[in-house]
Amino acid sequence: MSDEARGSADHGARPPSARIRPAGASDLDDLVELERRCFARPWSRRLLAAELALASSKTWIALLDQSWVGYVIARSTGASAELLRVGVTPAHRRRSLARSLVGAVIDALERAGIPELLLEVREDNRAALGLYEGLGFRITGRRRGYYEDRTDALLFDLRLGSSATREPAAQSSRGPSRP
Repeated sequence: MSDEARGSADHGARPPSARIRPAGASDLDDLVELERRCFARPWSRRLLAAELALASSKTWIALLDQSWVGYVIARSTGASAELLRVGVTPAHRRRSLARSLVGAVIDALERAGIPELLLEVREDNRAALGLYEGLGFRITGRRRGYYEDRTDALLFDLRLGSSATREPAAQSSRGPSRP
């Protein structure tokens, strides 16, 4: 899940051959297969279909040479949005794809005027922690024993806007802060 930069603005540069596009209902079969390739505990077809159908939920996919290699799902919740899922196939990790996908979400939310992006991540997912902190997210809380194996979830927040997404990134070299 931790990859480098993406598209426009100050969030980085998209890998030259990566193409990110919005997903729609016609992409469900491919999204289900991609989900299975990305996660040991994949979301169900029904859940993915529900996300594609919700007006408040948006999904983007990453393609390399016409192959589906990653995706992201985010949902707006009024004055904020939540990053629900980021997946990159094992063979394509550490190639800037997750960062590009999250960057597409950030760009879309900034264009829509949504001021905040929230997420939760397993506290032992070092790749994801590095990705999110590198993008300027900050830890705002913890959910103890949140996951099935009782691993804690860390809660992250990113303030969106012209300088808000860049200032905290300078702090990321210190490693994950703990609530």
